[in-house]
Amino acid sequence: AEGNAEQWVELNVIAAFIRMRAILKTTATSPDAVSEQTVSDLAEALRKGSTALTVSEDGTKVKRKTPLGDVEAALVAADKRTIFAAPFPYNATMEQLTAFFERQGPVACVRLRRHLESKDFRGSVFVEFGSEETADKVRAMELEYEGAPIRMTPKSEFVEQKVAERHARTNSPYKK
Repeated sequence: AEGNAEQWVELNVIAAFIRMRAILKTTATSPDAVSEQTVSDLAEALRKGSTALTVSEDGTKVKRKTPLGDVEAALVAADKRTIFAAPFPYNATMEQLTAFFERQGPVACVRLRRHLESKDFRGSVFVEFGSEETADKVRAMELEYEGAPIRMTPKSEFVEQKVAERHARTNSPYKK
């Protein structure tokens, strides 16, 4: 981050994230509204339980123990570990889908795809696994969710297909 050579992030900023507010059971929607007690509790939990993060001496900031490194290379590597999967019920939660995929192998992240304007769940996800091998293994499985067969493809193939579909539309702004 520019202006922050040490890469520290304020814990009150992290505590104001929507998912963190749910975990911390707080209603503070802005970093300034996060209580000192919440920041202190979060710092203590990270000191005890995080192998990836370091908490500042004053307990108000956090940073990676190992720097991120080449961001572009990290994104390419993450894409290789990520699959597109569908269909899922529109009322499925991130927690339910994460638990479903964790039964198949170590999951780094599940991202629910949402409609741009309404933010409603689209019934499809991107699942990032711990390794490319796990992603390939899971993709080769014949999985069902609530009786429906799950279609799975590498994220890169899905993205290429979507780009081609957009370019093929008659009113596409991508056409030359």
